[in-house]
Amino acid sequence: MTMKWNETAPDVIVLSAHEFLGSLDWVTSLAVLHNRTLGRTVFIRRDCRRAIAEHLSSGLGELGGLLVGRVYSAPLHRDGAYNWITIVERSIASREFDSSSVSLRMGTEVWGQARSHLEQGNMIVGWYHSHPNLGVFFSGTDRRTQAAFFRSPYSLGLVIDPIRKEEMCFFGPESNELPGDAIVTIEAA
Repeated sequence: MTMKWNETAPDVIVLSAHEFLGSLDWVTSLAVLHNRTLGRTVFIRRDCRRAIAEHLSSGLGELGGLLVGRVYSAPLHRDGAYNWITIVERSIASREFDSSSVSLRMGTEVWGQARSHLEQGNMIVGWYHSHPNLGVFFSGTDRRTQAAFFRSPYSLGLVIDPIRKEEMCFFGPESNELPGDAIVTIEAA
């Protein structure tokens, strides 16, 4: 995966967890608070998951795109680390790309597509791509891409093997692995 980096002012708006919890019904709020005791959590809308799955199963080579959503600051976790609640609301599939069964180079058009969805507090929260029948891991190239383009501590890198039906999520510039039980599918945010 190769992208060109242009230094610009961030379009980042990190909201408080209170704002997020206040937007939910009380049962969902309790579920979120319970999940937060387990550590970092990423919530992905069901329709977004479906769109990603459809996109990644549409070709034989690696495919990918950007993840758009919201980030909420959360209190310190019991391990002392600062945490985030990330809601992935939309995926933006890269339509201009060069790929093989083991590599992907997305075109710059995906950033322009994503920009039109950055309203009402939404921002680019990460990226996704496939590893068809290779399993889920972050390659050295994936780690460099994450560090260069998705270097905020809450930035996500989602890898999906659409053939083996596996997924793994990494976060931050160090590409830390997020446990599978920390990725929660929701109906809406």
